[in-house]
Amino acid sequence: GNIKTISKAKIKGLHLGTTYQSVIDALGTPNGQTIVGQGPLSGKYLLYAVDRKGSAYDLTFTDDKLNNKFKTSIY
Repeated sequence: GNIKTISKAKIKGLHLGTTYQSVIDALGTPNGQTIVGQGPLSGKYLLYAVDRKGSAYDLTFTDDKLNNKFKTSIY
């Protein structure tokens, strides 16, 4: 399929604690987004594909700040 990909280096360059909006500004629209819960304890997950094979990174946010990034797949 024709999936939008971004460079892995951009994701590796993100520091933990970066705000949600800064990540969106830096990386653009994600391939997928999930929001869990509400208020300060809500969690947000952004999925960005890094190659055409479907390799991707899941970026997790708590309290609107990046707290984890891990390799996953969009398939």
